[in-house]
Amino acid sequence: MARLTPTADVAAGLTFVATALLALVAGSQLPIGTPAQMGSGFVPIVLGTALLLLGTLISARAWRRPAPRVGPWAWRPLATVLGATLLFASLISAAGLLLAAFVTVVAAGLAAERGRLQGLVAFAAGLSILVTIIFVGLLGLPIDWLP
Repeated sequence: MARLTPTADVAAGLTFVATALLALVAGSQLPIGTPAQMGSGFVPIVLGTALLLLGTLISARAWRRPAPRVGPWAWRPLATVLGATLLFASLISAAGLLLAAFVTVVAAGLAAERGRLQGLVAFAAGLSILVTIIFVGLLGLPIDWLP
């Protein structure tokens, strides 16, 4: 019998399965409804089921075919992106969407080992403006876009 080794595909598949189970448990407590009249539990149940199937397929495929072992964790990008997310959460109320999005994109962009700061700042500016136009202008969400 084949032995399940800790490969990137196995880790990804099992992560998908665990996330799917959380979504299914959380969604089961909510009204599901029908595709025409969706309840608040409809999307978590449908996406959880799809993610469960995908995770199972990825893990099964990895079991049949050996793949390279999982390498060491890339701690810098993980910590930088997590920090940028927390930074956004702390800035959105005080600084508004435009500035919070800009600072978040720049902070998350610092996770890359190489790259130019000028390009990152230009990308952050464009993305911040686009996000503000979409969420505040087009969707009309009640978010302060300036401090």
